[in-house]
Amino acid sequence: MPEEPKQTNPHIKKVPRPKRRVGLWTYIISIVVALGIGVGGTYWLIGRQVNAQLSSMQQTSKAMKKIESVYETINENYYKPVNANKLANGAINGMVNSLGDKFSEYMDKSETESLNDTIDSSFSGIGA
Repeated sequence: MPEEPKQTNPHIKKVPRPKRRVGLWTYIISIVVALGIGVGGTYWLIGRQVNAQLSSMQQTSKAMKKIESVYETINENYYKPVNANKLANGAINGMVNSLGDKFSEYMDKSETESLNDTIDSSFSGIGA
């Protein structure tokens, strides 16, 4: 089938549309604004995280200074020689016990080895 020619009205003048062009400065300003928002947002988020970590570290530091002060007082003023490992294990036991959780328990190295030996024992049976 032959194509039919398009019919156009000779009385209607076709007005060319003006081309919409975005200027170079618009691109440059957009890129600068986007980079500014990205850098500023990143700086703000990182600043918040760092401040939160510093606050947490300061609280931990205060608690550790308290523990260290008690340790030094006992170590220097107790009438008998003190075993440093025994003091540390006692402090750790106290911290774990203060949780009030019957399933949380601290075991020192010898207790851990004893438990591992018990668990590693050979089992016999049908495996059911």
